[in-house]
Amino acid sequence: MKQNKSLLYLSFLLGVAGLFLVTACNKDDDTIDISCTYVQDPTCFCQENPNNPLCNLSCTFETNPMCFCEANPEDEQCCTFEFNSECYCEANPTDILCTMSGGMSSGVYTFFDFEDQPAIDSIFNTGYTPDNPEGGFQDNARAIASLGSGDAAQGEFYFINEIEVINAGWTWTSNLFKTVELDLSSLSEPTLNFWVRTSNSKPALMEIAMVDDSGESGYHPGGPYMEVNGNWKQFSLNLNNINATEDWKWGDGINVGSINFLKFGFNAEGQEMGDIYEVHIDDVYIDDGVPFGAVEYPMVMDAGEFHTYFDFENQPEIDSIFNTGYTPDNPEGGFQNNARATASLGNGDAAQGDYYFINEIEVFTAGWTWTSDLFDNMMIDASALSSPCLNFWARTSNAKPALFEIALTDDSGESGWHPGGVYSEVNGDWQLFSINIEEINNLNDWKWGDGIDPSMLRGMKFGFNAESQEMGDIFEVHIDQIYLSDGAPSGAIAYPAAPAPDYERFYTYFDFENTGADLTSFYETGYIPDNPNGFQENVRAIASFGTGDAAEGDGYFINELEVLTAGWTWSSNLFSDVALDVSGLDNPTINFWARTSNAKPALLEFALVDDTGECGWHPGGVYTEINGDWQQFSIQLGVVNATEDWKWGDGWNFEALSFLKFGFNAESQEMGDIFEIHVDDIHLANGSPEGAVVYPQ
Repeated sequence: MKQNKSLLYLSFLLGVAGLFLVTACNKDDDTIDISCTYVQDPTCFCQENPNNPLCNLSCTFETNPMCFCEANPEDEQCCTFEFNSECYCEANPTDILCTMSGGMSSGVYTFFDFEDQPAIDSIFNTGYTPDNPEGGFQDNARAIASLGSGDAAQGEFYFINEIEVINAGWTWTSNLFKTVELDLSSLSEPTLNFWVRTSNSKPALMEIAMVDDSGESGYHPGGPYMEVNGNWKQFSLNLNNINATEDWKWGDGINVGSINFLKFGFNAEGQEMGDIYEVHIDDVYIDDGVPFGAVEYPMVMDAGEFHTYFDFENQPEIDSIFNTGYTPDNPEGGFQNNARATASLGNGDAAQGDYYFINEIEVFTAGWTWTSDLFDNMMIDASALSSPCLNFWARTSNAKPALFEIALTDDSGESGWHPGGVYSEVNGDWQLFSINIEEINNLNDWKWGDGIDPSMLRGMKFGFNAESQEMGDIFEVHIDQIYLSDGAPSGAIAYPAAPAPDYERFYTYFDFENTGADLTSFYETGYIPDNPNGFQENVRAIASFGTGDAAEGDGYFINELEVLTAGWTWSSNLFSDVALDVSGLDNPTINFWARTSNAKPALLEFALVDDTGECGWHPGGVYTEINGDWQQFSIQLGVVNATEDWKWGDGWNFEALSFLKFGFNAESQEMGDIFEIHVDDIHLANGSPEGAVVYPQ
């Protein structure tokens, strides 16, 4: 929106002067000289404050036109409407800025404010013809026009178009029209503005054509204006942006220097058969810039800007933004009947502001189940953003992770995204997530088609899925502030996940190069035949060193196991009581090499202990990749901390790791088996070694 330079300059001066006054009022002087301020007496002020930036302003037209034109009022550069409107209008008597129409609006030209209570048939045209003899008019909706009073957006009167939907679907019904000759070429940002509401609080579709000497340029936003509801709301159509957008202009666009006709049309799309409702319109006018608070179409974002799809602060009608796929008997085959979603708004504990969205989901059949979505069909040109990101806040009432499926639609189709499964970071606390659109375009896994073109965004669907929940679960997913930004917000969890940092070894627990070491100093077996203290009696473990065929270096560790009773059996462990602080690592990992003498998979269990307890890990069973060949494994400790399955307690405090237990288990072996597990090079690192099998998977 255009800003008035004079007002900005004056605001700056007043702001600095106000700061000066506040500072002066905080002094202990009994008397305060308020006359020696920049606003009251700039000469006095600058004598007292020679280094103040206000006293060193450059006074050229290029750097400070307000200062220059005050000092040089006769200069031809200052003969503009902004700096000297009298001079400008003498030179340009027919300019729109010099022939403002007045009326109740604040714009430079008013098409309709309805205050003169015009004859309706002089400005209104309906296309309704029941038997449709000419083939070009609509017979699917009937429109009746009138004027309302007493509750207008501006002034006293407003326009009412009552529409009866005979057949649902895209149906142009009628329009307001006006013939006029306008030259808007002197406006830097010409906009068409209007107020609208509907009696049934549903969104409505307005189709608008501005005709110039060469034809017409039409516009509607690809469907109903989703922001329209039962309350007056102002909309602003930026003509420059429409001219730069191929979708909804016709021909070469509109020549703002030769506008001669306006058609303001009404369409019944988005309504249902049998609906009888009213569309209310007020104050249709031209202005220079987007009015404060208006909903701008089409949205063209500048670098560094952001656009909010939903912040829920205006407490929208849920059925205007929410769609549920739940159909119990699933007659159409495409909707889900495995989970029921019920939407509402919550307040008082939002991530941002006061209100947030609640989607309560009841799971009838566990598994992948799309349940519902929020949707917005705002047209946005985000091509100026250097790093367009879709951001949102989320939490769940049961503190479980949740799956969101997000589709951004452009002219060619849609590009969808979810991270290959649930967002594992989602829990009972508000978390901020950021999805980088350009990075999604570089991935094949979860985009559809050719990816998303940020220059022609046409809609956003934010979907909910019941995957990772259990049958019978009734839980809530809370969402707040879904918005598009240039770059990820500070502190957000980024998706697609940033690549792990380059691998760097941090601390080596065991490399087994000292094959003469005392095994009892770092090895413990739980085998006690009569099991008096709770140790294992189902498997016997014997430790030794091997040499000559190590994964790294020359030495490695051998644990020979004899299975006395098959099943889950912890047998023994390596241990180290070295205290470590790994909080400075971006991606702390514990890494090791393993193989078995019988080429069977094996189960390894390890626990890292901190000052509060211990956090353990194994992958829900044996490491299936273990066989007779050396294979390196890398366990991402940060991911384990965020995974409920195999950690104990609250997870690790990475500042105070004090103990490592690296345990061996005979699960997956058979009674009577005697086999060896070989391990080598157990160490902590930042990142995962190249070629390692990474866990959790």
